[in-house]
Amino acid sequence: MKKSILSTALFTLAALGASSAFAGGGNKYPSGQPDSVSTKTRAQVKAELAEAIRIGDIIGDSERGLTAYQLNPSAYPARPSAMGKTRAQVQDELAKAHMDGSLARAKLQNQGG
Repeated sequence: MKKSILSTALFTLAALGASSAFAGGGNKYPSGQPDSVSTKTRAQVKAELAEAIRIGDIIGDSERGLTAYQLNPSAYPARPSAMGKTRAQVQDELAKAHMDGSLARAKLQNQGG
Protein backbone atom coordinates (compact mmCIF):
# COMPACT_ATOMS: atom_id res chain seq x y z
CA MET A 1 0.00 0.00 0.00
CA LYS A 2 2.77 2.43 0.95
CA LYS A 3 4.59 1.54 -2.27
CA SER A 4 1.59 2.34 -4.42
CA ILE A 5 0.97 5.68 -2.69
CA LEU A 6 4.64 6.59 -2.97
CA SER A 7 4.82 5.65 -6.64
CA THR A 8 1.61 7.59 -7.34
CA ALA A 9 3.00 10.64 -5.58
CA LEU A 10 6.29 10.43 -7.50
CA PHE A 11 4.45 10.03 -10.77
CA THR A 12 2.27 13.06 -9.99
CA LEU A 13 5.29 15.20 -9.12
CA ALA A 14 7.06 14.15 -12.31
CA ALA A 15 4.01 15.00 -14.39
CA LEU A 16 3.71 18.41 -12.72
CA GLY A 17 7.39 19.09 -13.30
CA ALA A 18 7.10 18.21 -16.99
CA SER A 19 4.08 20.45 -17.52
CA SER A 20 5.76 23.40 -15.81
CA ALA A 21 8.71 23.12 -18.18
CA PHE A 22 6.35 23.79 -21.07
CA ALA A 23 4.63 26.65 -19.30
CA GLY A 24 7.98 28.39 -18.79
CA GLY A 25 8.46 29.00 -22.50
CA GLY A 26 10.71 26.00 -23.09
CA ASN A 27 9.36 25.52 -26.60
CA LYS A 28 11.48 25.88 -29.72
CA TYR A 29 8.88 27.63 -31.85
CA PRO A 30 9.82 30.86 -33.61
CA SER A 31 8.75 34.02 -31.87
CA GLY A 32 7.68 35.76 -35.04
CA GLN A 33 10.85 37.83 -35.27
CA PRO A 34 13.49 36.83 -37.85
CA ASP A 35 16.80 35.62 -36.45
CA SER A 36 18.83 37.19 -39.27
CA VAL A 37 18.82 40.52 -40.99
CA SER A 38 18.80 40.71 -44.77
CA THR A 39 21.62 42.62 -46.39
CA LYS A 40 19.64 43.25 -49.58
CA THR A 41 16.65 45.43 -50.19
CA ARG A 42 13.44 44.12 -51.69
CA ALA A 43 14.24 46.02 -54.89
CA GLN A 44 17.67 44.34 -55.13
CA VAL A 45 16.15 40.89 -54.74
CA LYS A 46 13.51 41.66 -57.37
CA ALA A 47 16.20 42.94 -59.75
CA GLU A 48 18.28 39.77 -59.23
CA LEU A 49 15.24 37.60 -59.92
CA ALA A 50 14.39 39.55 -63.09
CA GLU A 51 18.00 39.14 -64.31
CA ALA A 52 17.98 35.40 -63.53
CA ILE A 53 14.76 35.01 -65.51
CA ARG A 54 16.17 37.08 -68.40
CA ILE A 55 19.32 34.96 -68.77
CA GLY A 56 17.67 31.62 -67.96
CA ASP A 57 19.29 30.95 -64.58
CA ILE A 58 16.05 29.79 -63.02
CA ILE A 59 15.21 26.11 -62.67
CA GLY A 60 13.29 24.96 -65.73
CA ASP A 61 13.10 21.25 -64.94
CA SER A 62 13.18 20.50 -61.23
CA GLU A 63 13.22 16.74 -61.72
CA ARG A 64 16.49 16.88 -63.65
CA GLY A 65 17.81 20.04 -61.99
CA LEU A 66 18.27 21.87 -65.28
CA THR A 67 18.01 25.60 -65.75
CA ALA A 68 15.84 27.17 -68.43
CA TYR A 69 19.05 28.08 -70.31
CA GLN A 70 20.20 24.45 -70.31
CA LEU A 71 16.83 23.33 -71.66
CA ASN A 72 16.64 25.93 -74.43
CA PRO A 73 19.89 27.93 -74.92
CA SER A 74 18.70 29.63 -78.10
CA ALA A 75 15.92 31.42 -76.18
CA TYR A 76 18.40 33.31 -74.00
CA PRO A 77 21.34 35.68 -74.57
CA ALA A 78 24.64 34.01 -75.44
CA ARG A 79 27.00 33.51 -72.54
CA PRO A 80 30.66 34.36 -72.76
CA SER A 81 32.85 31.30 -72.88
CA ALA A 82 35.48 31.02 -70.19
CA MET A 83 38.97 31.52 -71.49
CA GLY A 84 40.96 28.48 -70.51
CA LYS A 85 44.32 27.03 -71.34
CA THR A 86 45.03 25.28 -74.57
CA ARG A 87 45.93 21.60 -74.60
CA ALA A 88 49.53 22.52 -75.42
CA GLN A 89 49.72 24.86 -72.40
CA VAL A 90 48.41 22.17 -70.06
CA GLN A 91 50.86 19.59 -71.46
CA ASP A 92 53.73 22.08 -71.03
CA GLU A 93 52.76 22.69 -67.38
CA LEU A 94 52.57 18.95 -66.76
CA ALA A 95 56.02 18.39 -68.25
CA LYS A 96 57.48 21.19 -66.08
CA ALA A 97 55.82 19.69 -62.97
CA HIS A 98 57.42 16.34 -63.76
CA MET A 99 60.84 17.98 -64.22
CA ASP A 100 60.88 20.07 -61.02
CA GLY A 101 59.29 17.37 -58.84
CA SER A 102 56.22 19.36 -57.84
CA LEU A 103 53.90 16.72 -59.31
CA ALA A 104 55.43 14.00 -57.13
CA ARG A 105 55.15 16.23 -54.04
CA ALA A 106 51.50 16.94 -54.81
CA LYS A 107 50.77 13.23 -55.17
CA LEU A 108 52.40 12.55 -51.80
CA GLN A 109 50.44 15.31 -50.11
CA ASN A 110 47.16 14.00 -51.56
CA GLN A 111 47.95 10.51 -50.29
CA GLY A 112 48.58 11.87 -46.80
CA GLY A 113 52.31 11.18 -46.86
